[in-house]
Amino acid sequence: MNHKVVMPALGETMDEGTIVAWHKRPGEWVAKGDVLMEVMTDKATFEVEAKDAGYLRAVLAEVDAVVPVGQVVAWLADTLEEPVGEEHSQSSAPHGERAESAALVPKPSDAESREPRPSSPLRVSPRARRLLDQHGLTVEEVAQNFQGAILEASDVEAFLATRQSAGETAPQGLVQSIKVEGLRKVIAERMSQAAAIPQVTLYAAAALDALLARHRALKVDNPELTLSDWIVKAVATILVKRPDVNARYLGTHIESHQSAHVGLAVDTPYGLMVPVIRRVETLSLREIARERRRLIELAESRRLGSDELGGGTFTVSNLGNHGIDQFGPLLNVPEVAIMGVGRLKPVVVAKANGFFVEQHLPLSLTFDHRALDGGPAATFLDEVCRLLSAPPEDWD
Repeated sequence: MNHKVVMPALGETMDEGTIVAWHKRPGEWVAKGDVLMEVMTDKATFEVEAKDAGYLRAVLAEVDAVVPVGQVVAWLADTLEEPVGEEHSQSSAPHGERAESAALVPKPSDAESREPRPSSPLRVSPRARRLLDQHGLTVEEVAQNFQGAILEASDVEAFLATRQSAGETAPQGLVQSIKVEGLRKVIAERMSQAAAIPQVTLYAAAALDALLARHRALKVDNPELTLSDWIVKAVATILVKRPDVNARYLGTHIESHQSAHVGLAVDTPYGLMVPVIRRVETLSLREIARERRRLIELAESRRLGSDELGGGTFTVSNLGNHGIDQFGPLLNVPEVAIMGVGRLKPVVVAKANGFFVEQHLPLSLTFDHRALDGGPAATFLDEVCRLLSAPPEDWD
């Protein structure tokens, strides 16, 4: 009996994957649950486990091959003698069909993946291979002090950084040509899609003196707490009252949501990712902080799953910790709005009894004018600013 292995689908946006490595060779026995291959998507690298047992009879996609979702990449058979199905040389699963003979599991963390595998040769990821070629390096040169089983792009980048700090420089006039692919390709496509949407950005600022006093008190017992957690909480509190903003524009209709699923723009070594905190209105500040930290750690190690990346209804992008005073982010399509957060700064304010210095947080709201008008967008931003200026006592 034959068992086909197809390129699995992971999440709404995946339509192809890159074969990073095969863990079995043709003719080897594959037990159910064995890791058969590694697949790199636009968001993460995954190990694919066999859901059927059998001999690996045919490998139809070599390492570095980019394969559409649903296409057959290998065949398993119960014996070494029986013929493999006639369709083994071409795709026999419709686009988007999920794997029937393999299951996706997140790739282990860097610490786990670098555990040496006895008798296994060093493997090189596609992105690492491209970096080696771009910089004229050999695998042996980079792997002299490398103890892991798979050489990743981050390992090559670390080697280059070490060499640069030691005083070695690249030849003058060196020009690099970097192919736009993987996550960078997805980011480029989504930003181009967002830029074509008629969008408007509004700017305001929230006085945070009262919030900062409470923040400092809470942070004594909750060191992981950040201003981003207060912002996410304030946004979610208003979003559940404003289904016109807590929405997604889907072309023929606008999808409004009762719960606030807030995405956080995270800068990672691999590019921009937006993990989503679910049902924020039900979480305390401490719970938001814990979930934010968990998602950031997953994003930085490229181990986010589809459930953690999709389904957002609003996004917050904070560049204040990068020294940016104010900016207008592009929409995170198909969401109706996104908030930009700038750098906290002191502002002199004139009042009836004199001049005072207040801490102001610059905020911006970019909204899709097809789904939302300027007036309602302005009131939403104003409500968030007011809430941050006087946060409820029960937020603690």
